[in-house]
Amino acid sequence: MLRGVNKQIIEIKDTDSRYFERALLFVRPEFADMGPGQLEQEANKYLATVGRPPTAWTAAKGSRPGPGLSRKPVRSHAARLAMVRRRRRLIAVGGLGIVLTAAALLLVYFL
Repeated sequence: MLRGVNKQIIEIKDTDSRYFERALLFVRPEFADMGPGQLEQEANKYLATVGRPPTAWTAAKGSRPGPGLSRKPVRSHAARLAMVRRRRRLIAVGGLGIVLTAAALLLVYFL
């Protein structure tokens, strides 16, 4: 709730979005003297650039992605190779830890 704030607000009722019903845009004080038609035009331009909700919202709801919306970002070849190397290193370190733990237990058991 806002109290004691004097702001010019533009409400867009038709957002042309299947996700959002309305949009409220708070006008910056330096542009408050612009005409309402010009402000509404700028608001519609801005909403056209916003386009769609983040992927996490649609994935959390379990819905299918719309056109141009992918669930995972595409990784470059170098990024995939780095990820594979990190996994291999982690597996090697884990295996070494298991071997060293087993050797220590055997030493304790036989001594």
